[in-house]
Amino acid sequence: MSFSDTAPAILMMAAITYLFRLLPLLMRKQTNELFGERLNNALSALGPSLLVAIAVTTVVPDLMEKAQQSPSQLLLYVLGLAAVLLIHRLINNVGVTILLAMLLYGGLNASGLF
Repeated sequence: MSFSDTAPAILMMAAITYLFRLLPLLMRKQTNELFGERLNNALSALGPSLLVAIAVTTVVPDLMEKAQQSPSQLLLYVLGLAAVLLIHRLINNVGVTILLAMLLYGGLNASGLF
C-alpha cells in the first residue's frame, strides 16, 4: 500500500480529530446560553473520549493478534500497557508517559527476552 493510497484516510482522520477538538470550544458559549452548564460539560468530554476510542480500537485488535502469535509476545504487550498505566499514575504527564513507555517497550523488545 502506497502513501497515495493512505493519504486520504490520514487526512480524513486528521480532520475528524481536529473537529472533535475544535467544535466543543466553538460551541461552548452557545450551549451555555441554550442548554446550561450540564451539556457544556458533556461536550468538553468529547476530546478525551475520542482519544480513548482511538486507543481502544488500536490496542484491542493488536492485543488479539499477539495472543494468537505467542504467549511471550502477549506478555511483552501487556507489560507495555502496564508500564503506560503505572508511569502515568506516577508522573501524570501524558507526553512523558508515552515517551518512557515506548522506551521501555522498545528496550524489552530489543533485549531478546520476549
